[in-house]
This record gives sequence, structure tokens and C-alpha cells, in this order.
Amino acid sequence: MGVCLFYLGQVATAHTRLQEGLAIYDAQPPHAHIFPAGQDLRVLGLTYDAMALWVLGYPEQALTRSRCAMNLADEVGQSWDLAMALGYATLIRVLRGDRQAALERTVVATRLAAAQGVFSWVGRGMMLRGWALAELDKKPRDWRRCSRGSLSGRAVGRS
Repeated sequence: MGVCLFYLGQVATAHTRLQEGLAIYDAQPPHAHIFPAGQDLRVLGLTYDAMALWVLGYPEQALTRSRCAMNLADEVGQSWDLAMALGYATLIRVLRGDRQAALERTVVATRLAAAQGVFSWVGRGMMLRGWALAELDKKPRDWRRCSRGSLSGRAVGRS
């Protein structure tokens, strides 16, 4: 419910629901709530809570939540979880204006997503990498990478 509320723009309520969901998750045996496709609900909750915290004006808490999501995704070892957590961690670095960290994470996220067949994150990674390079180098060719990443994401049904 928290993810839906986030996308509906009800970010404060989304944060509350995500917190409640994480508390329920923590009361269960480890990794008891993994979707059949392999997505861990705690990774999902932490990732979207990080985004909600950013939107609500808590950048340091967002960064901490993002790190927790990445650590758990690494522990769980599911392709989608890793790609999602790393992709959103990269987005938080972009929003913070941390170009170098964003660039480093996009390289890892894009390679991981391509290797694991999580193609929607390949396009996003390409787009964020283009942004980071354009900001660091100030070269027009890097903005074209953003466009290619956006087109790649659309080709797999994501925008």
C-alpha cells in the first residue's frame, strides 16, 4: 500500500504505511515475505521509504534507509532486489547532487541489471549515468546518453 500511496503523491501517508509494513515484516521469520518472483518485501519497503523520506525533506534519513535497503538486497541476493535498491540509491545520489557517487553506482547498477536480465534498470542506469557524466564533464554527448537510457527504458515498457 505504501508504494501505491507514494506514486499517488500521498508521500507522508506512504511513509507511515511503509513504516508499519516494515514493523510487520520485522516481526516475522527472516525473509518470510518474498514474492514468488523473488522480490523481498523489506527491500521494497526500505527502498520506497528512502524515496519518501527524500521527498518529505529528510535527505540524511533517506540516505540511511537507502543504505539499509542495499545491504539487505545484497544479503538476500535476488537480482531484482539488488537492481532496484542500487538503482534507487543512485537516484538519491543524483537528487543530492553527488555526481561522482551517482556515476560509480550507475556503472555497477547497469552491469548488474544487464547481467541479471533486469532490463528496465539498464535503461534507468544509462539515463542516470548520462546525467552524472554530463554534470561532471559538461559535454553534450553525455546528455545524449540520458536520452538513450530513457529510450531503452521505454523499449522494455518503462519510462
